[in-house]
Amino acid sequence: MKSFKLFFPVMLTLTYLFFGVSALKAETTQESLTTSFDNLKQDLDDISKTASDLAAFKKDELSKKLELSSAELNAKVEKMEAKIKKSAGESSDKINKAIGGLKDKNKEFTEDAKDMFKKIEKEFAGQLDVTITELNTKLANLRKQSETMNDEAREELAVRLKEMGQKNKEVIKKIEGFRSQSDESWKEIKERISAIWDELKALY
Repeated sequence: MKSFKLFFPVMLTLTYLFFGVSALKAETTQESLTTSFDNLKQDLDDISKTASDLAAFKKDELSKKLELSSAELNAKVEKMEAKIKKSAGESSDKINKAIGGLKDKNKEFTEDAKDMFKKIEKEFAGQLDVTITELNTKLANLRKQSETMNDEAREELAVRLKEMGQKNKEVIKKIEGFRSQSDESWKEIKERISAIWDELKALY
């Protein structure tokens, strides 16, 4: 009887400890998941900003190259104009008209190309917005599901979220790397960015 009196409190204490540790573990896991979800949401914001900055950078880069090409072409036209006038002995209206037409065409082409760059950037921004919104929605749904998961499922989810975080960091580095790849066309970069979006969608 005496041994039972000693055994019962010990078992009761161990039971309290077991359930207390289990509850603490569950609480800690949920807290770590919440932190992971918050970090992933911030990652998506960072990805969005990095991609937007890349689009603006590429548009400006292409515009500057275009301006340079346009200036070089105008310089060649003016040089050609001087030679023609010199050989003709005098400036004729026909020559002036032809030269002026070339300059106007050059200007028109430059402005059209700039408008095209702006359109491409706008389309890219639209695609980016749709993609980030979709990933944020998936993330929010996953966060909601995590609230009713058991401990084992939460631990598995924690591993998955860690992998997602690592992938996000890789994506940001890839997008930043496109800045230095000036030899690639905007179309090629868009295709590579689209492939990245597909990878993220599959992971989320």
